[in-house]
Amino acid sequence: MSSQNPHAELKELRKVGSKNNAALNTLNDNVNALIRILTPFFPRLSNCYDANEAIEAAPEE
Repeated sequence: MSSQNPHAELKELRKVGSKNNAALNTLNDNVNALIRILTPFFPRLSNCYDANEAIEAAPEE
């Protein structure tokens, strides 16, 4: 990227950031689903799920 058009650069960064955020949300949902599926076989995984839910519930800064 060049600094000739900072507005266009910022717009592109927001677009990429939005895609990354969507991908991370999908990954997080998949991890939560996997933890729920595996918890009956590995009960200690419920601690991971509870911690992840608490992190998701925390307000973003």
